[in-house]
Amino acid sequence: MGRAAQAIEPADELRFLDDGLMTCESYEVFANELDQYPGALGYSVEAFIERRCTMTTDAVLRRSPSCLTANPPTTPPSTTVVELVFVGTTVDGRLVEMRPTPEMPFIDDVPAEIQRTVDIALADGCDGLRAQRDRWIAEVDGSADSDAASVFAQHAQNVATFTGCDIGTIAVSFVTVPPVTP
Repeated sequence: MGRAAQAIEPADELRFLDDGLMTCESYEVFANELDQYPGALGYSVEAFIERRCTMTTDAVLRRSPSCLTANPPTTPPSTTVVELVFVGTTVDGRLVEMRPTPEMPFIDDVPAEIQRTVDIALADGCDGLRAQRDRWIAEVDGSADSDAASVFAQHAQNVATFTGCDIGTIAVSFVTVPPVTP
């Protein structure tokens, strides 16, 4: 800490203080060392450690013994639940949110049917993608209940386009009616 207290340039002082944070085995040891040089910081050791350890972008410094002792890592509460939402595009260009349900299982963060379409492209090529698209397009009637089928059909069309398959375009004969809001 003596080098930090004698440093003339602020950048040098900070570097020496960071070295102390890294080498001292705890917050208390760091504070005791720095107490030997009154006025070296110009404010309290507690304020320095709290600010430096929480505001640094250096992950190694943040995990130093002094910083961990002063600001122990926290874990999110066990009741924190992250809702999984997949946003897909329907054949008429709307974005719809899809969430996992027993009827629509997810694999990782996508509906299983989205992953299945990619698997079909690899296994069965263009014919498989056409069959997959046509299977789902047959279930699209423009209602909110058919939004998932519409997303799956559009995804099959997109995968076909991406892989260079010419499976034609999607032909639908419905008019999407926006939901009525009270």
